[in-house]
Amino acid sequence: MAKLKWRNPLIIFLTIIAAFLAYNYFAQPFVDYFPELETPVEVDQKSNQLEKASFENLTARQKVAQLLMVPLLIDEAADDQATPSSQLTWIADNQPGGVIYFGEEISFAAAQGQSEDLEAVFSADQFQPLIAVDHEGGTVQRLAGDGFTVLPSMEQMVKNADLITSEDEDALTVKNRARLLSASAAELSAVGINLILAPTVDYHPGVNPVLKTRIGHDPEAILTIAREYILAFSNVHIMPVIKHFPGIGSVNQDLHFRAPMTELNEYDTLIFEKILDQYPNIGLMSTHLRLKDKLAGQACSLSADCLTKVKEFYPNLLLITDDLTMDSARYLPNTSEEKSLDQVAIEAIEAGNHFLLFGSGVKPEELDQVLNTLEFKYLDSQSFRQDVDLAVQKILALKN
Repeated sequence: MAKLKWRNPLIIFLTIIAAFLAYNYFAQPFVDYFPELETPVEVDQKSNQLEKASFENLTARQKVAQLLMVPLLIDEAADDQATPSSQLTWIADNQPGGVIYFGEEISFAAAQGQSEDLEAVFSADQFQPLIAVDHEGGTVQRLAGDGFTVLPSMEQMVKNADLITSEDEDALTVKNRARLLSASAAELSAVGINLILAPTVDYHPGVNPVLKTRIGHDPEAILTIAREYILAFSNVHIMPVIKHFPGIGSVNQDLHFRAPMTELNEYDTLIFEKILDQYPNIGLMSTHLRLKDKLAGQACSLSADCLTKVKEFYPNLLLITDDLTMDSARYLPNTSEEKSLDQVAIEAIEAGNHFLLFGSGVKPEELDQVLNTLEFKYLDSQSFRQDVDLAVQKILALKN
């Protein structure tokens, strides 16, 4: 694994910041690291007291439910939109901390309607879920139907990173990229999105047969585009989640269906380091990458050895797993034997993740089993209870 150039002064600085500042991500959006943003308001101490009281009032089951980011399919082709989906019913019954929208070319009207329906199933004294969506542009943009700006792929953006002027008025110049990203950010804010799973900052020097147009081929250009994404969306209080740590640009098999061993390129972790040095309180997606001769064959997303140093140096980071239903997460190290989804969820929490993301294929009964197992583990293990409590407090800070 390429070594991150962690620096002791950075640890001290961030530890002091974490200890003395109670800024949350949305009321105080990236204050110290985003000079382009407007002047922040004073911290609301009453809100901080409410957050603590609310945490203390949660049951064990409600706490572990806060760590789940569950799918909600927006299907505009469904015959009866008035009938709640089984996913929405499960959300209403279990009140998870996060929801991720799935669907194809979802329209503005459909997304807005779904967000209103979602809000309605939470009572006034319950925490509304944070709503996330894949929003890379190109082939991975769920909200791309009528009323939404369609973003270019990361490959296209990176190829034009240095383009200042052009005779083509639609060329991806710096100005036009800013216009597209700002318009997209405003649209997503209007339909209630809190987190975008983007930008993708994976690197590969040539053509990748799996990721194709989703990645860039120039490290410095990737950094340029990532900064543009982060600024545009954070300006409307949407948190970007960069992915896929520690870097999947070199994978040659789809992680949804395989669990290959991979060696990192020297630029993989360096790109993440440079972004997080500048924006240390954004989101980071941990992926199920298995590294040759590292981590005892375990996926990075499920390995404390892979994630602990990142959290130590960037304590304000929000860490979200990639889809835990993927085959690359569920295979036991160095075997073809598959782990249960609830066991994967336990490992993800123990590794240091805050949110556990489940893809569109997960079944309600599987989520029930995950909740039951996490609740039992929470009541049975003090160390696990501490891991959960820290993650829940971070998630509640975002919501308040």
